[in-house]
Parts: sequence; structure tokens; C-alpha cells
Amino acid sequence: MLALRRGGCVRLICMRKRIGARRRAGSFYGTVVASKNVRGWGFSESIFTEGTITPLHTHDVAFFYLVVSGICQESFRNTERVNGSPSLIFQPAGEPHRNRWKGLEGRSFNIEIGRRFASLLDSNCSLVKEPVSFEGGQPVWLAQCMCREFRLFDPFSSLALEGLAMELVAACSRELGRCEERTVPNWLRQVRDMLQEDLSGRLGLSEISATVGIHPSHLARSFRKHFHCSIGEYQRKARIQRAMEKLTSSTTPICETALELGFFDQSHFSRAFKCEIGISPRQFQRLRRIGAPDTSE
Repeated sequence: MLALRRGGCVRLICMRKRIGARRRAGSFYGTVVASKNVRGWGFSESIFTEGTITPLHTHDVAFFYLVVSGICQESFRNTERVNGSPSLIFQPAGEPHRNRWKGLEGRSFNIEIGRRFASLLDSNCSLVKEPVSFEGGQPVWLAQCMCREFRLFDPFSSLALEGLAMELVAACSRELGRCEERTVPNWLRQVRDMLQEDLSGRLGLSEISATVGIHPSHLARSFRKHFHCSIGEYQRKARIQRAMEKLTSSTTPICETALELGFFDQSHFSRAFKCEIGISPRQFQRLRRIGAPDTSE
């Protein structure tokens, strides 16, 4: 077993156990006291009595769970991890694990990843392949906000939960990205920076390889190894990510944002955005404005 701890996240890499019981979407052990489905995302809260032990099992859908109270001892990949309150744990789909709950009453808030947002995880292989725990920081804070919103659940909560869920995936991806930063060669970081600076899509593989002095084939293989996608896919997702940031933080008209990021027109931008995210830029803009947590005093 190899255990890595950097920043606020813990990553463990070792051999998989034999797969046991299978839990379908929306199915969790313990007593589920409430559950909601919001545009494909699944939210639920579970209660566990002291000493509850689940069998070795997997889940069909990748999910987070926030330890709200109690202590959860989790066994997976030939190792054990103790998660107190508040801790946020991510389990990939199909990952064999078992849990033992300690304390008078254990509670978990469960967040199942919406299938239409799976493409956001595909470019962040750490979240897809490895169980991860977050101890404090923005990921835990966002999950706590979601838990409060879930318990409140007024007419605006669906929009709020969906917006916070997307923000949670982004926050966890950034946290893991910081953990992995030291493993990326300097020349590959240069390639990534070039792609981030020029989102027009005009840069070709031969031009990039000549700039960093690396053979195109080796460059393409290394890029996919470290960033888990092709150069073209990375740049496409980077353009959409930049668009999401602009739609959230500025009042620039959507048509101007489209042209600024190198799209032919607003229609082209809207099709690309909806293909990647699942909703239109205008819907996303409204969602983020309504769903953002209130930080005013």
C-alpha cells in the first residue's frame, strides 16, 4: 500500500479487493431519513446505530459522503481510514469498500454525482480512480452548505443544490490538482500553460512540440498520461471552464464571451457549452447566481 498526504487530501493506492455486494443508484446502508433527486444528482441523509458494520460492497454511481456526526472507519484497498466529523469522502463508482460506524449515532450526508456531469470527472482521473478524503477546507465547507440546504429544502433549494454540487466537484478537482502538481515535468507544465493562455485552438501539435523541444509522439503520450485526456480535449474543456468562470463572475453578454473565447458565434458557443455541461450558458448563469451561498454578514 502507498499512502500520500498532501494539503487537505489523503490518497491511498494499493490492490483492489474482490468485489462484493452491489448498491444501485440511490441505495445506501443505514436508515435513510430523507432523499431527493435534483436534475440527476442524488442527495440523501443516513443514520447509523453504534457498531453498524456494512458488508464489502460497491456503488454503481460515484458519490461523496459527509460525516455529519460519529466516526466512520472505512476499509478499502487493503487499508483502513478513520473519518471523524466533519470529513468529506469521495468513492469512485465500482470501488469495493466496507464501513464501521462508531459513536452513539452516526450520520452521513450523501451526494451522488449526476450522470450528465460525468464528463467533468473524466478529465480529473484522480476522482474517477481513487478514493479520496478531504479534511477541512473548501470541499468540506461546500458539503456542509449542501447539507444545510438539503435539510431546509424550500422552492429554491433545487437550484442551490445543483450549483453547489458543481462547485464541489470543481473544488475537489483543484485540491487534487495541487496534490499532483509536483509530478508533472516542467516542459509539460509549459505546454499546459501555453494551452491555457491561447484558448483559440489555433496551436498545433507540431508548433507546441517545437516550442518545448519534445517529439510530438512523446508529447502526446505524456500529456494524456498526466492529464488523462488529449491536448485537444484539454483545450476544449479549458475553454468551457473559462466560460463558466466568466458567466459566474462578470456581467459580460454571452455573445461577447463567446467571441472572446474563440467561438464562431453565440450559437456555436451554446452548443459546445451544452454538450460539455448539459445545460445552456444562460441556464448555467442563472443557476450559479441563484445557487451561490450567501457570504454577506
